[in-house]
This record gives sequence, structure tokens and C-alpha cells, in this order.
Amino acid sequence: MRLLCVLLTAFFAFGSAALAELDLETIYSPQAGTQIRDIHFLNSQFGVAVGFWAASSTQFTGVLAITRDGGENWEIGTLDNTLFFSVDILNENELTVAGIFLGNGRGLSLRSVDGGTTWTSVMFTGADGPEVVSLYSVEYLDDTHLIAGGFNGAILHSTDSGANWTSVHSDEDWSIWNIVHKDDLFLATGITLDENDEEQYKLYSSSDAGMTWAELTPDKPEDLNIERLRYASNGDLYGFGNVDGSFAVARSLNNGESWTNMHTSNHNGSLKCSYIDDEGAIYAAGDQGKVMYNLDGTNWEEMYVPAEQFMWDVDGFGDVVWLTSSSGRIYEYNPLSTSVHEFNNSNTYVVFVMPNGDNLNISGLIAGHDYKLQIGSVDGRSNKLSVPTDGAVAIDSLPRGAYVYSLMEDGVVVSQGKFVK
Repeated sequence: MRLLCVLLTAFFAFGSAALAELDLETIYSPQAGTQIRDIHFLNSQFGVAVGFWAASSTQFTGVLAITRDGGENWEIGTLDNTLFFSVDILNENELTVAGIFLGNGRGLSLRSVDGGTTWTSVMFTGADGPEVVSLYSVEYLDDTHLIAGGFNGAILHSTDSGANWTSVHSDEDWSIWNIVHKDDLFLATGITLDENDEEQYKLYSSSDAGMTWAELTPDKPEDLNIERLRYASNGDLYGFGNVDGSFAVARSLNNGESWTNMHTSNHNGSLKCSYIDDEGAIYAAGDQGKVMYNLDGTNWEEMYVPAEQFMWDVDGFGDVVWLTSSSGRIYEYNPLSTSVHEFNNSNTYVVFVMPNGDNLNISGLIAGHDYKLQIGSVDGRSNKLSVPTDGAVAIDSLPRGAYVYSLMEDGVVVSQGKFVK
């Protein structure tokens, strides 16, 4: 059973229609308006996720969630007037978070040395280098060195565990979304919008451990746009993004100097996050709840997560993979498990198809509450039905097949799952 334990503690010292549904278990489901932008697990038990909650178009609160038991329970910390975009973990004591403090419109880094109980912050100003308006990525290089990237092409280095930062790069109007490295070679992705609000993509390279940078102009298909980079354990470099507007994965065998397309989807969108495990299994996700994975080095599977606009991050440890979304949910996926999970089984509702196949029966309803049932098919069709007081929902008009459902109680989703008619 996945139980959400929300502890509002004093953390801070100051789809495509043609795709099949991916069988996932929701292990964290926040209040409406939350986005979880990054997740990182140190091991199978200790993980941290960050994002923000939007109370309105102008009111935002940074959200940080820590689990110490593999997602069974979460400790939640919040910081007003803040957006969190990235987190990295050195060990179970030392954590760093990157984002923006909206109070002065400047980049923000937070560091904890006691496992997330208390935090110290660095709020950047114009004197810290380029106009560091926001930091989108942060990574530990070793016990004391960190690197971060953000708005205006900012790339920052710290040699004292994040207490102080030095600007080592800027490129006005470009944003650094992703930095990877192998030994002293560092690579970064940059994204900007042109005058027509179309996304443009750029790669940067550093051969001196990230201290100086230059634009990389690789040999690649002209319509290949790389949004995220990831090194595999064998040294191969993978690029995730799109080819002419369709989801795509590419590979480089020479550290980004040249690229070959590995897989291009026939669905429109771009891949925004990736994870490669020690055995070489590749996971990537992005627009429209799209998830792509390759478990054997040859075959690509394309799935989707229902009702998700974006998948923002993916990480894993051992056989388990975690994904985060623009709805703020954290999903767990175990490719070795064939069991069907209830998306949220911390409630007493039981949903099952009656033997005649004409009714979906829901038990555990509370008298006086308003219930609605949203039913979706794998081909993208959706129906929203009222739930009678006896819990028997007529589904005789539905064709035979597999469906997903969301049960809403007084406008709030209280159970999700799947059934076969």
C-alpha cells in the first residue's frame, strides 16, 4: 500500500490516441496546481523530488518532497515565492536544490547537510556574473564541486559545496537545461525561442571540466533537435528531443561530434527527460505524457500516461523507475512486474465489472457525497458519468476492451485504476 504522509514541517531556515497506456502506480499525488520538475534517487529508499505549486498565475510556492522508504511516505517542505527546478544528492545528508527566488527575480540554490531538515541558501545578484534569473539544473561533480545551468546561458561552478558560485559561461537569450560530463569533457544543451516562438536548440562543449565553454556544431541530421543528453555506462552518449517535431532518440559514439538517429516516433512532441540504467535500458519521456523505453538495445516501446500534459523527469534505481509530471504526480514503474497496480490504493473504494458486463460496481461510497466517474479508452475516447447512490454505473454502451478510470468525490480524484469489459 502506498500511503502519502504529508508533513508540513519547517524545512527551510528562512498522448497520443494510438498508444497503449503505461501501467504505473502513483506514489505521490499533490494538491491541484503542483508541478514536480525533477526527481533523484540515491538508492532504492532515499529520494528527493522538487517542483512548485501555483496558487494563481502570480503566486507560487516551491515544493520539496523527501522519501526515506522508497516512496511509501513523503516529507513535504515548502518555500513561498519560489520555483524549484532541479535537485541532486551527494549522500543522505548533503542535498542541493536549484531554482528561482521570485522576490528579486534571481537564481536560487539551497543546500542541506542534515538530510533535508534545515537549509541554507544562495540568492544570486547581478554581481554573481550574467543575469542569473533562474537555475534549471544542478549536479554534484564530487564531494565539493558542483555545476549548475540556467537562464541567459548561465553556467556556474562551485568548489565549496555550493556556498559560493563562479560564473563560467553566458549566452544571452539561451537557457541551459541539461549538463552532462565524462571525465573532463562536459556537454550542455541550450534552448531558446525565435521571433515566431519556435524552439531553437544548441549544444555547448567544454574540455576543461566545465571551466570554459564553446558552441558545439556537430555532424547530425539537420532536423534533429536535442533537448536532453545522457551518458550510458559504456560511454555512449544519447540525445533526446525531436526530429522535425516528432519524438526522437539519437546516439553519438564520439562525445557529441556526430549523431545518428536511433528511433523516431510517428507522434508529435519532444522528449524532455531521460534515464539509462546500469544494464543499458533506456527510458525517456516528454510531451503529452509520452514515455519511450528500450530494454534490449534494439526494440523501442512507446506508451503514454493518461491525462498528463508533460512528463518532466525520469530516474531509477535497480528495477524501479520513477517519473514526474506536470500534474505534480510521481509515478513508479517496475518493468519486471506484470501485476496491475491500483494508482491510488490508500482508500476503501473497490471498482469492479459486474458479471453481465453491463455495469461497473463501486463499493465504499459515502452517503451525501457527489461522485463522478471519468472513463478513458486506450484509443483516446473519454466519458464522464454520474455515479448513482448504489454505485452501479451503466457501461453497456462501451465496446469490449480495456479502460482506465478516475473516481472523483466532490470534485477531487480519490481513486484511479483500470478494468476490462
